[in-house]
Amino acid sequence: MIGLLTLSIGLLYGGSYLYQSRVWYRWLPFSMLINFPPTSAHANDELFERYQDGQLTAPETQQLIARCINLTAQIRSPRPQTDSFMLHLDLDWRQGFMGLGSQLATEPTVTVDGAPASVQLIAEQDQQYTYRCVPSLTLRRGTVTADVSFTVATNVSITPTTATGMFGGWTTACTLSGPVTMQQEIQITDKPFDSYVQPARDQITAFALQEKCAISICPRSKRSFVLNLCVKKMDAQVAGTFAVQLADGDKRLAHRLVQTAAKEDLGTLDLDFEIPDRRDPQDITVNVSFTPDIMYAFEHNLDHNAGFTIEWVGVPLPVPGKDDCDVCNCCNKPFIRSPDFVKKWQPMSDN
Repeated sequence: MIGLLTLSIGLLYGGSYLYQSRVWYRWLPFSMLINFPPTSAHANDELFERYQDGQLTAPETQQLIARCINLTAQIRSPRPQTDSFMLHLDLDWRQGFMGLGSQLATEPTVTVDGAPASVQLIAEQDQQYTYRCVPSLTLRRGTVTADVSFTVATNVSITPTTATGMFGGWTTACTLSGPVTMQQEIQITDKPFDSYVQPARDQITAFALQEKCAISICPRSKRSFVLNLCVKKMDAQVAGTFAVQLADGDKRLAHRLVQTAAKEDLGTLDLDFEIPDRRDPQDITVNVSFTPDIMYAFEHNLDHNAGFTIEWVGVPLPVPGKDDCDVCNCCNKPFIRSPDFVKKWQPMSDN
């Protein structure tokens, strides 16, 4: 009787110790471990250990990547029948994880109904990537399937709330790398872009652009400058081409596509440009313009877009060492300049 009691007590305490030690995680199959909450430190430790030991298959590695990173690949649908489309890749870290270094290790490979598409990077910011894709075959009306493949490679770190025994700081779990494949069905219609994006040409929008949009130019060197677009909080949505050219000619110095739905004051959307060697910068003024782009607005999921051009005319160039500004103060007075003209935009289809 005493022996049985002793055995029971031993099993109780031993079982309790075994449970609290979490050693039993080692015996769980992957399908159970991957479904533990991302804040489960012991599940994370076991998953990363199996990955480093080469015990995970390619599909399991993709599930581990998706546990750490919220992977989304988006192509706007339904959409008009065009010869190109934009792909947006978003690789946000899930709560409890962060990474050092690039997350996207390879350029994505895109096919539409099995036919390859060429891919060009348009924009990259905060682990968000935008690509212009041109299919090798004309997109047919109806439903088509886009397949997207790429490789993720990054050092994964765990927050103090998920790291075993950590109180402050981060701990590196492992270097995580593996292929990712995603698929999306796209509806191709016969509707034009302006069926999806309406140009806003009312006076309220015009007033907002006049009052909330400004530019500044900061010197980088004697002949090199950066043009900054500063946008304050407003309801108007803006997508199009931001360009700078010489005021006394048609030579465009630089341009870039910009898009913002400014629900808060933005810093700068910067554009670098240089003055031709034969010209003295102090004898030069530049014209700056914004022109709406309804296709670019559509690709960024806008349902309306500012239907106005914005112009700054005869803007002088700053003198290095005298009119210096930088990213910290370029959107403040006295560096900013309000638009000279806000004019209704007439797209080609309206002419």
